[in-house]
Amino acid sequence: MLTNIATPIGNGFITRAIADFGDTYVASWAVIGRIIPVCFGMIFALSGAVGPIIGQNFGAMQFDRVRLCLTRALQFSMVYVVFVSLLLMLLSSHVSHWFGLSAEGTHMFTFFSHYIAITFVFSGALFIANASFNNLGKAKYSTFFNVGRATVGTIPFIYVGAKIGGVYGVLVGQALGMVIFSIVAVWWAYRLVDKVSKRYHCSKS
Repeated sequence: MLTNIATPIGNGFITRAIADFGDTYVASWAVIGRIIPVCFGMIFALSGAVGPIIGQNFGAMQFDRVRLCLTRALQFSMVYVVFVSLLLMLLSSHVSHWFGLSAEGTHMFTFFSHYIAITFVFSGALFIANASFNNLGKAKYSTFFNVGRATVGTIPFIYVGAKIGGVYGVLVGQALGMVIFSIVAVWWAYRLVDKVSKRYHCSKS
């Protein structure tokens, strides 16, 4: 529950930061918020689908398969995000027109499509890492990373980003915080698999 609450909290801080630059940018951010679930819904679903597979292999003590599942999920997420990001880049002007964005809003949406959308590779990685934590008996880790990303990994980054790059800096700051937390979360997920595997083999011997 805490893990799921963290995301809207982080989005609230971002919306507040963008609001300082005017209504046109808030409108563009609202469009981005509608586009994200449509374009990247697959990686949200992937985190739910990969969990039972990890849990089943964990229950069977097949730790090589757990590690392989984690790797394959990350690879699939990367390929999918790259494909969708390229598609979004090509259609960005059309999407802006469909939603009737102003010139400033269109520029912001184009910036998101060209430079920020690709960073959802790391969002997908964080979702997968959280799924592994939940199914390896360490749900508190997913809470830690999601809450941390929504607070420590968001607030200072968007604040500094806004000071340096304006509204575009807000988007970059949010993406940078996600990148950092995702890399650490994935490293921690692999480390957890190794730790659980060693513990099992030690107890078996």
